[in-house]
Amino acid sequence: MFNKQSIVYILMALIIIWAFGYMAYGNDTPTREEMKQNKIEQLKETNARIEMNNKIAESVCETESQEKVGAIEIAKYKLSCLEKDIDELIDIDSEIEKEFGTGSVVVWTSTASTVAVHSWIKTERTEELERLNKEVCKKNINSPICERETFYRLYKITEERLPWKNFFPILLGITNAESSLGTAYAKNNKGWYCTGYNNLGWIKYRKTDDGKSVRDQKIPDSNGCYLYKFDSIDDYWISKVNTIRYGYKGCVNSTTPIKCMSYAYVGDRNVSEASWVRNVSIFLP
Repeated sequence: MFNKQSIVYILMALIIIWAFGYMAYGNDTPTREEMKQNKIEQLKETNARIEMNNKIAESVCETESQEKVGAIEIAKYKLSCLEKDIDELIDIDSEIEKEFGTGSVVVWTSTASTVAVHSWIKTERTEELERLNKEVCKKNINSPICERETFYRLYKITEERLPWKNFFPILLGITNAESSLGTAYAKNNKGWYCTGYNNLGWIKYRKTDDGKSVRDQKIPDSNGCYLYKFDSIDDYWISKVNTIRYGYKGCVNSTTPIKCMSYAYVGDRNVSEASWVRNVSIFLP
């Protein structure tokens, strides 16, 4: 059916196609060792957040225990409180072994050239997003948004609802202004910290993709917290983006959106809050 010369040409064509495919995609594919090291870094960041939350819980338990009478009651309450609210750190070695098996792990630091970038991100945005992720981590290493996968998920949520508006760094700036990138917890009516709400902006209701405001939770809740409780940070971010999308329509298309939104924060359309504008602008290039 094919002569010898035809077979040679077909093989050459296949080799060329493979070579171009490797050149186009090969360098963007992380090695197993890189994936393993990236996972280790993520787990380390998670442990850092657990340690921070545990310290907060210890402080809360200490404060609450002082309401008890007698040293024994104080000690019993403190022990019970710590057992309930303190989380164990992740066993990184065990988690890595379960996911990747045994083997050597090379110390590796994520960079734009070595980490795989999600396929849906446009190439021209890759360098900018890598810079932005590093800036977030530099500003607050304990922020949940510092975690790379979370960072890129939130970017995608933003782009799906506010495409080509460059609002992601603005939303990060707003989160920085409102909660130090999700690490400054609101307090309830007794002065205790409201943790576990996945609420990075002290929001009291949900804003849906069709622009509706959903107030289906009692505020304050049974814990005395004046926060809407979201299922996840992604869930919160969808609501936050929709708040900007529908609540600040005039500002979304403004040439100075941050200054435009600051008027609403001040409550006077003629007065802009300069310190808020500076804080929110922190991640803009």
